[in-house]
This record gives sequence, structure tokens and C-alpha cells, in this order.
Amino acid sequence: MGLQLEPSFVQEAEHRPEPTISDAGAIPLVDLSSPPPTLIADIEAACRDWGFFQVVSHGVPLELLEGVQSMAKEFFSLPLEEKKRVQRDEENPVGYYDTERTQEVRDWKEVFDFTVKETFHIPVTEEDGRVRWREVRNQWPEHPPGMREACKEYRKAMEDLSFRLLELIALTLKLPPNRFNEFFKDTTSFIRLNHYPPCPSPDLALGVGRHKDAGALTVLAQDDVEGLDVKRKSDGKWVRVKPIPNSYIINIGDMVQVWSNDKYESPEHRVSVNSEKERFSIPFFFNPAYYTNIKPLDDLITEENPARYDEFNWGEFFMGRSNSNFKKLGVENTQIHHFKKKEQSLSSGGGHIVADHGNMGFQTVLNRKHVPGAVNGVQIQNLSPGADHIDSVHVAQVLEQVSGASVERIHSGLSGIVQNRSGAGCACTKSETKVLEFSQKFPGK
Repeated sequence: MGLQLEPSFVQEAEHRPEPTISDAGAIPLVDLSSPPPTLIADIEAACRDWGFFQVVSHGVPLELLEGVQSMAKEFFSLPLEEKKRVQRDEENPVGYYDTERTQEVRDWKEVFDFTVKETFHIPVTEEDGRVRWREVRNQWPEHPPGMREACKEYRKAMEDLSFRLLELIALTLKLPPNRFNEFFKDTTSFIRLNHYPPCPSPDLALGVGRHKDAGALTVLAQDDVEGLDVKRKSDGKWVRVKPIPNSYIINIGDMVQVWSNDKYESPEHRVSVNSEKERFSIPFFFNPAYYTNIKPLDDLITEENPARYDEFNWGEFFMGRSNSNFKKLGVENTQIHHFKKKEQSLSSGGGHIVADHGNMGFQTVLNRKHVPGAVNGVQIQNLSPGADHIDSVHVAQVLEQVSGASVERIHSGLSGIVQNRSGAGCACTKSETKVLEFSQKFPGK
């Protein structure tokens, strides 16, 4: 990374870093030594309201973390040619890398990845339909000495903590504590060492662009330099995560979101950079076995709470996400909203979904009930967790197919009901439902 910012690092204007909210008390802090009833209640609230929290009294020896942090600083200080001796690629996606992309834009960082299992194999489907086995193997550098041993000790501690957290999450869902354990017998979990150098234009670039984590849980250790931001669900504002000594940051991943049938949501987060200080962090990505098929847990599905996702394979999902790290695909990489059920009855609302907008964050339901004073009642219900508001452009596109009127006519008629992208208002925020009433000028189909 040079002193000048290359165009590949520049974020689109709408995604460039803006001022964050610095609220030290905003992010939930959970003490894992609390009595069980208190602990379970605290984790349930944190998962429900944020999908993101910090833990203390976690039982991980501080010297294990400090040992890996020391090795990371030594490794990243090596000449680039030395680091590239263990460079990862599409065939073996673990090792060193400095050109990773998020949302098609290059991240201002360099990384070193290693897996919990030294070697494992995953099936890969070629373009011609043939399936072959790809070997994923750790690549350890010669320098610094002792790096492999320090990392091996640390990854065992991370795996133990992750199982404990997942058992607590199971209890918050009123499930047996070991309900998720079967999915991790042949884990694809890995640890990443992150290095964010000082950036010459921190107003244009991000250390990691906005994203959600693909796996089950992420357990993150960060140093004392700020930079991690999480999007608050209640208002969509970016909140800076204040470092707390000897704590770990936990965030719910996409797989827990699917297993819980959207009770808990994977939070959107990013990493901002600065022009003066380098920053280091160490996330542990707790991932299931490659052969695990993911779907909402049968234990949680009822007539009132039908499954919201079709079944999909974790290994295929993860490899699809990983491939976008190496090249620009020109399309959105694989996301869980691609597996959202497109048609389902809603027992609670008495309506039927006519459109699912995936990462726009909402679904549109044609309500069976008559709305007084209107020909049609269109219920906008926030069932998909991908966004924080619904704007009039997208509402109009849906009402077109419901009412038969043109988008232009509907859009002009929505004034006062919902503002457009440039406005502050919204038709429906997360966890809310509104019925849009529109007049006789929009005849029903």
C-alpha cells in the first residue's frame, strides 16, 4: 500500500465514512460470570436489539491474546516479498493477502488467515458441472519464529469460548444448550490477523467496507485504536465501538440469523481508518462444517412463525462469498436474502406477500382486509432485515403491480405517506407495520 490512494480503494460517495456516534455505553456489555438467569437475559437482549455485544470475564488467558498480537505485529512488519511467500489464492484461500475486496471495493488492510483444522477438503463444482475436492491448508511463515505455536494455542481458546456462547444463545431460544453443536463436528472456522496501516485519505476509504459476517459467530479482539463501527438497528446510525481492555466483541453471523428464523439478525458493520495510527484486530470466525445444510431450525417453526428461508449448503454459500475477495464479480456476492422464501402466507397479518425486496429490507403484503376509504390496502411489513427504511420509489414499484396504475402516478400520489431517499421519513422502520391507504384514482386489479 503506497502513500497515495489508488482509485480501487475509493468508496462510492454514499458509502464513504461519515461521522459516527461515539457512545461508550451504547454497545451492550455482558459479564459472562453473571448468574445464569441474568446472563441468559442479557445475551437475549443483546442479540435481539443489536446482534452485537462485548463480553468480559470470558476465561481466555490474556497472555494467549498478547502472544498472538505480538506475532501479528512482527509478521506485518516484514518486507512485502517475505509476506507474499505465504500468499493465499482462489485455490487455497488461507494465508497472506493485501488486495481483499468488500462490496467490490478494495479494503485498506492486509490480512493473514489460518484455519482451526490444519488441513481440510471441500467440494467445488466446476463450470462444466463436475465436482472435485479442493484442499484448504494452512501456510505458516518462517518468521517470526513461534508464530504457529502461539496461534494454535489461541485458536483452541477461541473455539471453546465460541461453543460456550452458542450454548447460551441456544438457551435464549429455549433450545437445549447443545442444539447447535452437531453443525460444527468438522468445522471450517478460521482466525484472521488484520493490519490497518495509516491511510492518506481516510475520508475516502474504509479498512473493511460495510458487510455482514457469513458464519455463525464472530469473536473479535481489537487493540486500543478505534475504528470498528456497527450500524444500530433502531435508527440506522453508525456507532463507534469503544475498545475495552481484555474484552471480546461478539457479533451474530448470517447462519444464526437463518437458524433463528430472523429472531436474531446479523448486524451490518465496517472498519474506518485514520491517517495517524495503525490498527490491529484478530477476529475468530466460527463456521459450521462444509457439508452442513442451513435452514431455520424445526424447533422454532410454527404456523404463526413459518420458515422464512429455503435450505442451502454452507460450503457452497461460503465459497461463493470467498470468491468475491479475489476479483470484481460485477454482481452482488451470495447473501442469505437470496434464499428468502418468495411466497408465504402470513397468519398474523392475514395477507399474502406479493414482493420480497431482499436486501432492500422489506416485503410487501397485499392485505385481505378492506381499508376504510380506500380501494386497496397495501400492508408494508418489515420482515427482511437488510435495510432500515422503505422509500417511496420502491413502494411505488410494488403498488404498480397491485393496483394497475403507473409507477409515476403512484409515486406522485405517495406524497405525505412516505418520503424518498433524500428525505428523513420512512413508511416502515424495522419491526413496524403500516397500511398504505390510496384513493380511487388507483383502481384495483
